[in-house]
Formats: sequence, structure tokens, C-alpha cells
Amino acid sequence: MSTWKRILTTDDGTLATSDQTIEAGENRNVISANNTLFTIKTSNVDGGLDNGALIQLFDSGSGGTTDILTLQANQTKLRVAGASNSVSGSLSFKEADDNGSHMITLAAPASVSSNLTFTLPGTDGSDGHVLKTNGSGTLSFAAAGGSVTIDNYAENRVLTAGNSNGNIDAESTLVYSSYSISQQNNGSTFLLSNAGVYLSKSNGSKPTGFVMDTDNSYGDGGLDAGSTSSLAYSNTGLNLSLQFTSSSLTQGRLHMLNSSGALILPQANAGNTSSGMVGLYISADLSTQTSATLLMQGMALLPNTCFEGTFNESAILYLSDTTAGKLTYTIPDTAGDIVRHMGYAVRQVTANSTASTLIYFNPSVDFLEIA
Repeated sequence: MSTWKRILTTDDGTLATSDQTIEAGENRNVISANNTLFTIKTSNVDGGLDNGALIQLFDSGSGGTTDILTLQANQTKLRVAGASNSVSGSLSFKEADDNGSHMITLAAPASVSSNLTFTLPGTDGSDGHVLKTNGSGTLSFAAAGGSVTIDNYAENRVLTAGNSNGNIDAESTLVYSSYSISQQNNGSTFLLSNAGVYLSKSNGSKPTGFVMDTDNSYGDGGLDAGSTSSLAYSNTGLNLSLQFTSSSLTQGRLHMLNSSGALILPQANAGNTSSGMVGLYISADLSTQTSATLLMQGMALLPNTCFEGTFNESAILYLSDTTAGKLTYTIPDTAGDIVRHMGYAVRQVTANSTASTLIYFNPSVDFLEIA
């Protein structure tokens, strides 16, 4: 083994700048003072030193696989000197010398509440993957956004929130506070199974008038437009209670308040029998009554005997010019007749074993007289 020899120093005590050769198997302790640079080179290397570096290690730059520096220890710590220094430890990677002097630095936070250890993944991820943690410091590659499960997935369904943050439901029917709206495919068209909410209270709950397609009874009053157990005479919407001169009222017929204050069965064959305020009377027949409630606007379910003509879905309904109080699918066309829209035919159903028609009743305040 070689013997120790004094390292050359200058007069001011700093290390000599000439190259030093360390023989194989030798260990040396080097103590520098006054921020003296200490440089180890594997061979002659072009380029100057980094200003302010305490220790610099150079290899030949040949691109070989030989390690220039190996640290073998349980822990390697990087910290900034000085008891009161607020700068955290960091590790910097410089860009290629041919490109400039910029660098990428990994640094610890200025303050850490407890020791943290991050374990890198043992394999690479796929294109687009991100680095995630398991909450205990173990890192791995995973698809961005995590995993989401869609329940009851099927074509043309609506996605809604599920029962967890990793779960989405695919719904064919949307339910809002016990009221449902659904769609069904009928060839190339879509039918709205429910006729919908027509009137509701200001607080948004418990509607005062609505149409359903099953035997439900939510709210103040419902019109079940799709059940065989429904009443053939029913309505929901804007109802008006009237006090009038004694009259006889016929169930399922139109009634008009005339100039004498009586409710009469209107007919489109003259202006004085068709131009007044018209309502639909749904209750049972009344004789010699002085008050009644009429549907002024809304949905109604009537037996087909209350109509003239053949049902046509979405057809306009008119005030009949041949039978007082009836609705007709045929537009009046005789001279002197009054053409007045009464609403629309929506759907034909069987209500309590009675062939019936669901209509949207909305009598127009405008009318035309056939010349």
C-alpha cells in the first residue's frame, strides 16, 4: 500500500490547483477551508468550473457507462447550511451544456410537519397515465381520473349521479320527488308517457293539477290518463266556480255564460250562442242549480260520446254547429257559423271500461264567422 504524502498547498493554505493522482485502494480525508474548490477529474475535461461549487466531480464526457459517483448509505440528505437558513434542500439537474445553463430542481417544502417517504413505481405506465399515491407514500402509474363504474348501462339512457363518487347510474326514467317522466320509442317518434305537470304551487311541491299514466295519486288531485280504472269524466287544471241564474247542467258538455247570467249549452250556429265565456262541466248532471265549477283551461278525460267526428291525435277541437255543448273534429263551414277553437285531442284511452279521449281544453277568446 502506498504511503501518505502531503498534498501541495499554496502559501495561503488553499489546495493546490494542479491535478492530483489517487492510487487504487487509497482513502483520503480532505478538509477544505474558506470555501475552497476541490475537484476530481477522471481525465482532462474541457470547460470551466461552476462558480461557487465546493466539490466538483468530472468524468471524461465520453458517454460511457462507468459511474462517476456512487453513494452507498442508508440515507442521503441534502440541506442548506446555516442554523437560521429558511431555504429548503434541493437537487438540481442541468440541461446539456450545448443548450445553456438552465436546470430542473426538486425541492422540499420550506416546512414539513413529519417525515415523508415516496416509493417510486417499479414499472412504467401507459401513454396518458399519471403518477398517483396510495395515501401511504407508494407511487404508481394509473389512468387519469381514476375508475368510474356505470350501472344499468344501455343505449340512449341518461347518466345521473350514483351512490358513491366512483359510481354513475344510467337511467331510462328520471324521478323528481316522486313524480316521474319517461319516454318510449314508437317507431320513428317519441311519445311522452305523462301528459305532464300543468299547474303547481309556488313552493314547487305537491302540484294542484297534473296528469299521470299509472294509478298514482300525488298532490291535491290527479288525472290518471292511462288507467282502465280511471273515471271517464275527470279533469285537472284551472277550474272556476260560478254563481249564475238557475240552469240545468249536463255532464261532459260545454257551457257558456250568456248575457242573462245563465249557463247555456253553446252552439256554433250563431254568435250569441258561441262567443261568450265557455267552460267544461265535468260533475254529474245538475238540475236547477245556481252555482257550479267549470274547467276553464287544463286536461280533461271525456267519453267519446261527448265528441262529434273521428279521433285524430293532436287534432284541433271546435265548438259544434250541429249539437249544442259538444266538441267536434270538423270545422264549421255553414254561412253564419262561428269557428272557435276549443283545444286539442291528445290520446284515446279506456277509462273504467269506457272508450274515452284525453284532451287539452283551452278555449280561444277569438273566433271567426263564416260569411
